[in-house]
Parts: sequence; C-alpha cells; structure tokens
Amino acid sequence: MTKNYYKGLGIIRVVACLAVLFYHLDILKGGYLAVCTFFVLSGFLSFVSTNKKEKFSLKDYYKNRIIKIYLPLIIVVFLTVLILHFIPNTHWVNLKVETTSVIFGYNNFWQIKANLDYFARSASSPFTHFWYISILMQFELLFPFIYLLTKKIEKKINKFFPCILLSGLSIVSFIFFYMLNKNGNFNSSYYDSFARSFSLIIGLNLGLIYTNYKSRVDSFINEGVGSKRMFWAFLLVLICLFVAIDSSFFYFPIIMLLVSLITCYLIVYAMNDKDESINSGTKVIKYLSSISYEVYLVQYPIIYIFQFFYINKYFNLLFIFFAIFMTSSLIHAALKKRRYEKRKIANNILLLFISLASLIGLFIYIKEDNYLSDMKVLEEELKEREEDILKSQEDYKNRVNKETEERAATLKDIEDSKNNIDEVVANLNIIGVGDSVMLGAVDNLNKAFKNGYFDAKVSRSIWASNEILLDLKSKEMLNGPVIINLGANGDCSKQCKIKIIETIGDNDIFWLTVTNDKNVHVNDKLKELASIYDNFHVIDWESISKGHTEYFYKDGIHLTGSGRKAYQEAIYNGIKEVYLEKLEKEKEKLIEEYKNKEISKVTFYGNDLLLYAFDSLNERFSSSVFNIDKDANYSSLKDKISSSNDDGTMTSQIVLAFDKNANLSANDYKTIVELCQDRKVYVVSVNAKITNTLLELKKDNLHVIDFVKEINDNSDYLLKDKVHLSTKGNEALIKILEDNLISMDLE
Repeated sequence: MTKNYYKGLGIIRVVACLAVLFYHLDILKGGYLAVCTFFVLSGFLSFVSTNKKEKFSLKDYYKNRIIKIYLPLIIVVFLTVLILHFIPNTHWVNLKVETTSVIFGYNNFWQIKANLDYFARSASSPFTHFWYISILMQFELLFPFIYLLTKKIEKKINKFFPCILLSGLSIVSFIFFYMLNKNGNFNSSYYDSFARSFSLIIGLNLGLIYTNYKSRVDSFINEGVGSKRMFWAFLLVLICLFVAIDSSFFYFPIIMLLVSLITCYLIVYAMNDKDESINSGTKVIKYLSSISYEVYLVQYPIIYIFQFFYINKYFNLLFIFFAIFMTSSLIHAALKKRRYEKRKIANNILLLFISLASLIGLFIYIKEDNYLSDMKVLEEELKEREEDILKSQEDYKNRVNKETEERAATLKDIEDSKNNIDEVVANLNIIGVGDSVMLGAVDNLNKAFKNGYFDAKVSRSIWASNEILLDLKSKEMLNGPVIINLGANGDCSKQCKIKIIETIGDNDIFWLTVTNDKNVHVNDKLKELASIYDNFHVIDWESISKGHTEYFYKDGIHLTGSGRKAYQEAIYNGIKEVYLEKLEKEKEKLIEEYKNKEISKVTFYGNDLLLYAFDSLNERFSSSVFNIDKDANYSSLKDKISSSNDDGTMTSQIVLAFDKNANLSANDYKTIVELCQDRKVYVVSVNAKITNTLLELKKDNLHVIDFVKEINDNSDYLLKDKVHLSTKGNEALIKILEDNLISMDLE
C-alpha cells in the first residue's frame, strides 16, 4: 500500500530550506526566521509519526534519530575538517573545541560562551549554523520521555490536559526568550535551548492536538475557504516576512512567534491535502524536501570553503549552489536504502568512499591541537589594562591632594583669560566610569586627560556605577566632569539614573550612547535626561561611529586601534562643546595644531600581526596612529589609504604589517605604495616572494622589512597555528620596527 504524500509539508520544507540558504548567502535578510518553521515542523512530525506506531520503542526511536539526524551530521563535520585541512591559508583556530561542541550536541551553549568571551572565538567558522542542530538533538533526546508523559497524563486525567501543559510551557519559554532579548542578551536569547524551545513545543502541541482531535481540526478547515487557497495565502505571508524582517527589527521576538504560529496553520492545511497522484512537479518537491536536512548541513561549510576560491560574486553563487545541492544529494543517496541491486551496489560504493573520507577527517580532528589558550592573548590584554588602570589610579591619588589648589587656580586663570582651551580640557579633573569599551581605550584617555581617573571593567552594568561614584565622593574626588560609558550590558530604570545624577551633584556629566542600542534601548532615555538636567550631556558615540566599521571588532561594540582613537576624540570634543564660548577664539589655532601633529605621526596599518603587540607598540610609538583590523584585506586597506589621502590626514610615515590572513599580493602592495605618494612606506613582509618582488621595485619611498627571514631563522617566533606571533616574535617585531623607523616623533 502506497503511503499518502503530503505535498504541502514538502513545500514548507523546501521554502524554509531555501530561505535559510539565501540568508546565509546574504540574499534574504529575514531568512533566519525559517529556523522557527523547522522547529515547529520537527515538533509536529516527531509527535505524529511516533503516535502512529503500534508500540513505542526507545531503542528503535533513538536508532532512527541517529541514522536520520546524527549520522549525516557526523559525515558533514568530518568531511569539512578533511577538506579544510588541504586548503592553504585556512586557519580555523577553534577547530578542536567547536567541532567537539557540535558532535556532542552542545554547540549552541558553546556559541553563547564564545560570544561572552569574545576573544576566544574565531572571526568565522564553517559550523556557525550548527547551534540549531544541537538544540534539535537535545530535543530528540528528551522527546520520548515527553511523549510517554503526555500519554500517561491522558490516561490518568484526560486528553486535553497535556495540551494545556504544553501551551503553558511554550508561553513560559517565549517569555524567557523575550526577556533575554529585551535585556540585551541577544545571543543568549537566540542560542539558549529553553529560550528557543517555544517553537518546538508549539509544534509538539500541534501534533498532540492534531492526533487527538483530527476530526474537529479537519471539520474546522473544511468549513472555511478552500484549504489550498489558505495554504498558499499563509505561505505568501511567511515568505514576505522572510524577505522583509531583519534581526534589527524592534519587534523581532514577536515576529519569531508569529512565524511559528503561521507555520502551524500551514501544517494543518497541508495535512488536509493529500497528494495521491505523483506528477513531475510533486517529484521535484518530494526530492528537494528529502534532501533539505542535508542541504542545511552542508550549506555553511561550502560557503565558508568557497571564500578561499573567490572568482566573482555571481560565479561564486552559481558554484556554491551547485556544490550544495550536489553534495547534499550524494550524502543523501549514500545513506538511503535502495530496493534495486544495481543502485544498492552504487550506494554502497558511495557510502564506503564517504565513510573513509569521514574517518580521515575524524583522525585529523583527533590529532588537531587545541589553540584556544593561544587565542586568549587578546583577553589578557584587557587584564593588563586593568593593571595599568590600578597604577594610574594610585598615581592620581598620590598627586590629587597636592595639586588641587594649583589646578583650581590654573583652571580659573584659563577660564578668565579664555586662552588655550586644549590645556583646560586636558587638565580637567576627569572621572571616568565605564565598561569594556572604555577599558579598551583607557590608554588613549589617559594621554588625552593628564589628570584623569578612569575606573573601567569588563561586563559592568549601570547598576554598579552609583556605588563607585559614592566611594569617590566620600574621598572628595568628585571635583570635575564625570564621563560615563555604561549601558551596553543592559539598562537600568530612570530612578536609578536619577540617583547617579544626584550623587554626582553639580559636576558636569558626559554620558556616551551605546552602539548596540537595538538590543538594550538606552540611548533615547539618555537624551530624555539631557533635556531635563542642565548638567547632563550626551556624547552621541552611536552617531559619530556610524558607518565606521574600521572602529570595531565583529561585535560592533569593542574598539579596534582606530576606534579607540576615535572614541577618545569623541569624548574630548564632547567636553569641548560645553566650553563653546571659550573655544571659538582658539578654534583656528586648535585645528592648525592638530593638523601639524597628525603630519608628524606614524600610521600603522595591520591585522593580527600588530594586534597582539599593540600595548608594546603603543608604548614605544606613543604618538602614532594605529589602524588595526583583524579582517583587513586589500579592498579595506586601499579605501583607508585613499580616504586619508583625500582628507589630508595621511602621515609622513606609514607602516604596513599584515600576516598571511590578509591575503595581500605583491601587486596589492605596489598599488598601496603608489597611493602613498612621497610618504615613507615600511612594509613588514612575512612572505619571501613578496619581499623579493618589492625589493625589485627600487622605489625611494619604499622600505621592505624582511621579517619572513627572522621567522624562518627562529621557529619559536610563531604560535602553534603558524600564523600568530609568540611573545618572542612580538619582541622581535618591535625591535626590527625600532631599527627601521627613524626620524619619527617619539613624544
């Protein structure tokens, strides 16, 4: 007897599968919503298919799940590891720990932790999308017990009571998801198993209702407009949401719930329309639906791999589509049972080949080193900064009493004479309280404000600030402007902020807006306070930094070298605006002094090669400009150089220091050197071919620093990943830069 085929369910799967794929390809901004559809489908089908069995067996259930879900996952994981092993210039630092999290089904929690510990996470990964599979695996692990419990409750009480329980549980899950999102914990809300389970539970509950009340559901459907028309209407609404709603939408959590509920309607209408005749169109839908899971598994690894073979946008898309569907089809065919002997032989050969390749990938994974400790270097940078802060605070306390009267007299003289506003601002008794954003820029701030006292700490919330300010007030240290940069880790009530204002008293308050306001919703509230209190000023860092991706790491919050400089300038200029009347007479002089200072600086352009040595470099070349971008490439570097040339901010000496992750060719360096015109350009080369090519140019303004020779002669200059510099390597880099960079301002 031929099984009924529900074409509508296949259509839902295919649409959701393509939506996620287009989202990963940056074509469809709302495609991520389709994951909710997959969750609902999984919950519904798990219950309905299990309920059809005459006798439920835990052993058979888990065996089936392992074959259908876990086996394809393991194959894709280890095939990816194998392929990446043979692609040059791929350095997936978290291969060991991230792959482990995938195969043991806790990748979603790993991603939450990796995001909280930002510097432990690599810039990109082929397994970014496997958080969904981990939640699905966790659900499949628990489902049999949930199913048996519902059946037991049905027997003991009634069939309707489990529906009420599941409805309540889905509501609690959604509230948890909503609150996490509202409080700014976006990644936790998106990856947390319970927070995302509301869609799964909705699907589970639908399966329970459909199973127990099928006749009523069918009656309800048949009494309305035609099932097919309603199905296509709801599907059109769903597709419109996939097209229109991105993750920055204010009602993003509500939309995810709406998608889950719309999917329920689609499933019900699809179940009311059995397709008894299998035509060519149905066969296509059926096949695409059958490989949808494999398509989901392989799409991101293939997208990740193809970034190393970029031709052009359209050819790459074409090749990616072909590779995804071909790979998915092969894996599906290898694992599918065949009735015909010839196909079975071909299947077994294909399965053997895939199995052997996967086993090699498994071996590579087992032998792979864990580089996580090496990648903790950036995290240690912040800890070192905290130590620097403690030292600067101690120095501040030692001199604050001695200089109080002198400073007050000096400030009064400067104010009365309306002369040299830069000196006034630089000598203000600045108090700064902030989180990791301020912490990252504390060196810049200490240089800008000679008498500044900055207390910044990672993950600090607004709630902690009043206690710090009260302590400073008790020590009579609140005698000047107060800079606050808090809010990125969550907001506090209006009354909470009023208490902070009352503690600070008559002193001017400069509060910076945050760049993740779509998650925390704090900036408008700050501007409202500025309209109420005369001494409350908002420095709109969100607007100032808008469009400047070079200012930030990937999270859009923490600052790169150029971002720290821009951040310090934003604060400086914000305070300067408060003294506008005194600033006007010195404005032209200030601009001229700033330009002259910029010309005498050295500008460093680099990626990780400079990033890990930044503290030492910043100390040694203190008057320099640092443009450090982990993801720098030729295009971004060219844009920065051209921009500085056009606006007249290009310095007289330029250092280019990039490791091989930047993928800069000798021709790229030639173009950059030409853009720099008559400036001195120092290229720190880590590639022998590039070194030789650049030396052949014999340009007067080009100085090639052959660092690759130093690395080849000293194997301990690199970490285990053979890309990033060790402590000795950083020391050697600084020494070679000192030896080559002459006639610079070392103030």
